[in-house]
Amino acid sequence: MLNLPTPQITDKELHDLTAMGVLGDKTPGLVRGPSATPTPMRTPATSTGVDSLVMEAQNLLALERSQTPLHGGENAFLHPTDFNGATPKTRVVQTPNALALAGGLTPRTAQQPAAVQRTLVRDAFRINLAGDEYDSTPAVVEPDRQQLRVHLSALPKPKNEFGLAIADVPDEEAPTAMDEMVPDADDVLRWEREQKSEEERIAFLLKSTVLQRPELPRPRRAGPLPVRFGSSNDGIEAMI
Repeated sequence: MLNLPTPQITDKELHDLTAMGVLGDKTPGLVRGPSATPTPMRTPATSTGVDSLVMEAQNLLALERSQTPLHGGENAFLHPTDFNGATPKTRVVQTPNALALAGGLTPRTAQQPAAVQRTLVRDAFRINLAGDEYDSTPAVVEPDRQQLRVHLSALPKPKNEFGLAIADVPDEEAPTAMDEMVPDADDVLRWEREQKSEEERIAFLLKSTVLQRPELPRPRRAGPLPVRFGSSNDGIEAMI
């Protein structure tokens, strides 16, 4: 039996050394040398994805196959092609700008951890001492609280006393000519009609009872006095 020593290079290391020494057939065509600058390749333009002519043809076919609106139902679906002229409107496709989409900021490769900020101390009454790490312990806060209670107890007690003062109301003065309101024209006409009707009613009551009865016949107009013819020569009878 033959015992060999442990190899100093593994199989993987031998494979890596072999790959580093082997030069592929296509490698010289891609990279000629360190001094040669590669030609930048143009960014391929993205396709529009929508053919305006096909969409217009589909719209015309849908209009020809659709029925008259008098039958009712839904209208034919038409593609929004923005047909404003003799030819369909073409859209100019622009290559998207990576810098504009990124916001114009250079990305950072390494980020530094932010420093941990200290919690803000809300000390409106100045109870805690500045720069003291143990300012919130009960042994330090209790004397300040006692001092605060002493100052609060020294304040005067509130008084529940109040008074009411009623202002003097001036007496109402007699209305003057300037204070009188001018009546409306409609009110004046209504008052005049009421006064006229009241006068007519009083005049009707002053008439005789016969004239107050409208159902009795009355002559429309009074005729001339009748002329009497007689043979008597007496002047007195002729006057009757």
